[in-house]
Amino acid sequence: MTRDDAALVRASLESLRPDPIPVVNNFYMRLFAIAPRIRAVFPDDMSAQNRKFADMIDAAVQMIDNPAVLEAELAALGRQHAALGAGSADYALVEEALLWALGRHFGAAFTPQTAAAWQAFYRRLSAAMLQAAA
Repeated sequence: MTRDDAALVRASLESLRPDPIPVVNNFYMRLFAIAPRIRAVFPDDMSAQNRKFADMIDAAVQMIDNPAVLEAELAALGRQHAALGAGSADYALVEEALLWALGRHFGAAFTPQTAAAWQAFYRRLSAAMLQAAA
């Protein structure tokens, strides 16, 4: 992930800060559509989960320039996901759903460069989580 990627991720996240929940709702809607079996892992009322996911993305972006701290945080999360049965294929589905939700939210402003930056960012996160889960 380059400095330019980090700047694009930071800038796009900044525009989500006032109300990230619509994007998170779309993320989960897409995730459950492409992987219905994953729905069973989550509570019926997704309000708290939506907030948790939005906060986690925000915190990860805040630590984007401090990979050691970020990876330590992600290691615990990776172990939690592994305990729930998440594997590498699930992380690929999450990536697809996240990029879809961001693209839907930003429309034409979600340029190929911004999409690639978010993809690089997510892959950095998921790699750290998968490594800890292994």
